Amino acid sequence: MKKSLVLLGVGLVMLFAVRAALALDNIVDIHVNDANGYPASPYAVGTSVSIRGIITAEFTRPGVNYSRAYIQDTTGGINIYKSGTHTCFVVGDDVSIYGKIGFYNGITEVVYDSFTVNSSGNAPPETLVITIPELNATFQPDYKEPNEGRLIRINNVTIPGASGSWASSMSYPITDGVNTGTLFIYNGSGCAVHPLIGQPIPTDTFDLVGILYQYDPTSPNTSGYQICPRYVSDIIPPPCVIAGAPEEDSVTTTSAIIHWTTKIPSTSILEYAPTACYGWVVEDTVNLVTDHAITLTGLSPSTVYHYRVSSLSPEDTCVSSDQVFVTVSDTPGEVHIYFSASVDTSYRKLPAPPADGNQPIQQKLIDRINAASHCIDFCSYSFSLSAVTDALCAAKNRGVQVRVIVEQDNSRSTEISRLVGAGIPVITSTYGGNHGQAQGWGINHNVFAIFDCEPYSAYISDCEPDTADSDKTDDWVWTGSWNCSISGNNAANNVVAIRDQALALAYKMEFNEMWGSGTSTPDASRARMGSRKLDDTPHKFTIAGMRMEQYMSPSDGTESKIVQAISTADSSIYFCSLGFGSASNICDAMRAKWDSVPGFQVRGVCGQGLVPCCGSDWDPPADVCPDDSLFIHHKYMIIDACGPDMAPAVITGSQDWTNAANSVNDENTLIIHSAVAANIYHQEFAARYREACGRGCPGCLGIALTTPKLTAVLETFPNPFNPVLTVRYLLTSPASVSLGVYDVSGRLVKRLQENHSELPGFHSIPWDGRDSSGRRVGSGVYVVRLEAGRDTRSQKVVLVR
Repeated sequence: MKKSLVLLGVGLVMLFAVRAALALDNIVDIHVNDANGYPASPYAVGTSVSIRGIITAEFTRPGVNYSRAYIQDTTGGINIYKSGTHTCFVVGDDVSIYGKIGFYNGITEVVYDSFTVNSSGNAPPETLVITIPELNATFQPDYKEPNEGRLIRINNVTIPGASGSWASSMSYPITDGVNTGTLFIYNGSGCAVHPLIGQPIPTDTFDLVGILYQYDPTSPNTSGYQICPRYVSDIIPPPCVIAGAPEEDSVTTTSAIIHWTTKIPSTSILEYAPTACYGWVVEDTVNLVTDHAITLTGLSPSTVYHYRVSSLSPEDTCVSSDQVFVTVSDTPGEVHIYFSASVDTSYRKLPAPPADGNQPIQQKLIDRINAASHCIDFCSYSFSLSAVTDALCAAKNRGVQVRVIVEQDNSRSTEISRLVGAGIPVITSTYGGNHGQAQGWGINHNVFAIFDCEPYSAYISDCEPDTADSDKTDDWVWTGSWNCSISGNNAANNVVAIRDQALALAYKMEFNEMWGSGTSTPDASRARMGSRKLDDTPHKFTIAGMRMEQYMSPSDGTESKIVQAISTADSSIYFCSLGFGSASNICDAMRAKWDSVPGFQVRGVCGQGLVPCCGSDWDPPADVCPDDSLFIHHKYMIIDACGPDMAPAVITGSQDWTNAANSVNDENTLIIHSAVAANIYHQEFAARYREACGRGCPGCLGIALTTPKLTAVLETFPNPFNPVLTVRYLLTSPASVSLGVYDVSGRLVKRLQENHSELPGFHSIPWDGRDSSGRRVGSGVYVVRLEAGRDTRSQKVVLVR
């Protein structure tokens, strides 16, 4: 008898020792996986553990032969499960759980053997506020899932097309207006029917609290993240809900106006700074309004600002997500548009210059590389041109920082090997676990390069502001449809080269997000590509007097921006595109115009063998033809090419108009609001349309070929102005340019440009109302005079202090 007691005591000691040895201080430590999302050592499936925390959710339903709940400590949460029982845990209980690591359809859990309730009525752990992109990106590049099983909150969401009532074991899409996630209703909660079942689904914006849950039954188990509300009270209609994301407008070199609306009268508070850590506040806590507008002044030119707004009402406070904008550059801007195929300059309309057709795109890029003196960031779908490799290697050898991102499928080329051999850092689209099966097998289809945009250390999520760029005048962006390959050289393509620091900063932010750092060393743990990216770059710009927008896919909802641009068309849409694929929303938007506007024109050229959307199901069919002579690789659209009074625009970039390009691929798109740019593209479109369709007139005819040649066009705005005047000029041929500001007596006040050799294209220079000595001049009338070759142009401007 004594021997049996002794053995029993030893067994108890051994059991206690095992439990003590494997007790976890931090639940989050369990959420470590392999690349396929499967629990990894030291907490692999079957490992015995003991954990302690607060019950945050009880998802057991009546009549089942299992128990399911969630437990959380200060570091993380996890599902606890046991079959063959029907235990009803109580939210707020402090419990100790003993069991083994389990895994079910992507979710890591503790299959418990026993538990102890230590106390009841405890306050729940702090709810973690995240965004929909953060929900979707729960699986981290280092294979951890630190937020799986946590109690989370996502603010300002809606359910598209919401109607009816919540149903059991159903998934619902939630959106913040740009990104889409998933809400899941368990069939039970608190050992009862889930209280949301049968309740009306909200048709308006609401905040959402719940457990971050995963359901992904196929390997790799790295997606399928959902939020699971527990109670009716987890669906929270914010009383002062901010109706949509705030927006900036009237942005200048030193000011901006931020607008937002709320559904009930509330205060207006805006936090902003050059970093996402904010620090500066402008507020109106006296007036309760629904339409909010705060003017920011004293800003620095070509600077990215982060901001968020909040509104306080008697019932609640609403806070927006982080937004960004960039102030207008205070240095000269230029825009050059190149086409690799022929153009038809008979469609030219003044003041547009003749389009640059039959251009050697490869050499244009090499010339830009050769001109770089500080840094080059190059992102390309393909890379197989030895001359471009030579230029990048030469840049590296003369001290230029060079970074390259290339599509994984095209990364084994000889030229990529040469770059790596020369010491140039190169990453592919799958770097850091990006673009895998869980992300929809997307690709890097981007084609853009950034030249001399400093500082090189800039990274979008750091709290330290960027240091000043050593030279604001040499920042260039290169983008368009041209691929850095032999096939790219042989196809019909377009390229836009833009000198503007503000736009270069936006593209730099995108590159750094994909690279994972702002240095020459990429960071796999921070690199975000494809569906992991965030909508975190500025979108609106004024460059050389033209309003522009840029959007990056898949984070920025680019297709919706294209559809929005189409909705503004009044008379015509011309496009030249490799193909549409299944981008039905773009096709539907064009058809809506075709069907509803009398005489509306839709004309296009698509790559041969690719069926356009404007086909036989249109009545009558639109004038869209397959290309018969060139390999069309364009992706451009011209809106209202013949109506300068109709706000013409051009959409171009690397993005194909397909669902994959919009939802999983890395792409970039520019929207240029300019009658001149629209006419330049129209000259190219006319040539492609005549070759492919061979009939009809592609829209309005331009000037007669006998019209006298005009070298320069001068514009100034705003006029009157204070504090900065933008002087914009367009050169139709190369010229030596001098530009000055004079008083009404003819005395020189400030020389802005002197005998500077410039190429055709758009140019702009600001005047800050100071003379050559840096002194502020008084209010009055001044004359801006442009000398371009033999042409002279003058305009009167008014400065109002």
